Amino acid sequence: MIVGIGIDIVEIGRIRQANERWGDNFTSRILSPPELAALKGKRDIHPHISARFAAKEAFLKALGTGLARGISWHDMEVKREKGHRPFFSISGQAHKIMTEMGVKKIHLSMSHERQYAIAQVILED
Repeated sequence: MIVGIGIDIVEIGRIRQANERWGDNFTSRILSPPELAALKGKRDIHPHISARFAAKEAFLKALGTGLARGISWHDMEVKREKGHRPFFSISGQAHKIMTEMGVKKIHLSMSHERQYAIAQVILED
């Protein structure tokens, strides 16, 4: 049964501006070290940062908490095995809340095109 649904859309240009203004302080705040490492070699990192940001926002909406109750951006890590769809690794307070809700499965879909990145999350028990 579905216990939560979240969707988020991000304007890539706004993420680009934030990254240009605050640099590593911005990216290291919202992305984990493995997520940052996955950006290496990308021609334009901003669509990828934007998609991960949207994914985390969508997860928080599905959870129904936002960044409240002690949840950190680093509690949610977007991973991808080569040639496979993205998935979440959830830890910390986000994992605790997710477990309390009875969440057993997380569905994640992300996409980016030109100006926008979008992500949808569905939580199931």
